[in-house]
Amino acid sequence: MPAAMTTAIAFQTPCEPRDFLDPLEFLLADHHRQRSLCDTLDALAEGPVDGDTPATVEAVLSYLIEVMPLHIADEEEDLFPLLARRSRPTDGFDDIVTVLRAEHQADEELFEPVIDAIRRLTDPESPVRSRHIRPVPAFAEAQRRHLAWENAVVLPLARKRLAAADLVDLGRAMAARRGLAYPD
Repeated sequence: MPAAMTTAIAFQTPCEPRDFLDPLEFLLADHHRQRSLCDTLDALAEGPVDGDTPATVEAVLSYLIEVMPLHIADEEEDLFPLLARRSRPTDGFDDIVTVLRAEHQADEELFEPVIDAIRRLTDPESPVRSRHIRPVPAFAEAQRRHLAWENAVVLPLARKRLAAADLVDLGRAMAARRGLAYPD
């Protein structure tokens, strides 16, 4: 079994209200979880189906369907607009956010084919190692590039430009999106 399969559930970490007291740290931690997800996607695409695969597939599907849309909304609906208001023209944020939004759109277009391919992994009647699994490693690679860009450019810019009140607003919005009360 590929090494990534042994830590397949590493990307599943429940949220606590206190996690949103530092929303940028939460986003960074979520990026680490997404990198673990990418490793798991690669392992699923490469490896033989074994006894651990159904639980791994379920965890991957849960993350892709339930958690990843929340993360994207955190960025699109809250972080990016805050940064657009706080960044300076010399930061080049308009160009940065254009690229990131285009990548989010491309991710959205890959979502259904990736989810379909992952679901096929546990279907004994499905020929999963053929062309059907191709979107999975492509999606994982695109995610890695996107995460690297956000970690190297967006989060440092947010740390530099966002005020304490902005971070509280961001944390509140992120907690509310998950049905959690922001700790006061």
